[in-house]
Amino acid sequence: MKTDLLVIGSGAGGWMWIPRNTLARNAGMDEHPSSPRNYLQLELGEKYDDERVESFLYHAPHLLTGANSVSTSASCARRWT
Repeated sequence: MKTDLLVIGSGAGGWMWIPRNTLARNAGMDEHPSSPRNYLQLELGEKYDDERVESFLYHAPHLLTGANSVSTSASCARRWT
């Protein structure tokens, strides 16, 4: 095989699962609060840590608060430049 470019992988961007976040809830994806907890219990098995999971489920949705606001994005950009 002869080629000028070899691409391995999808080349797509990343994705982060943040259950019950404001953007998802505004779009109508309002799952029951126990659903993400149950999912993590099943996936993590013995590695499930209740304190960490509760902290994630409480704090992670706040990361996206204001994410669709231009003024929030602009102020964040100014802070990091």
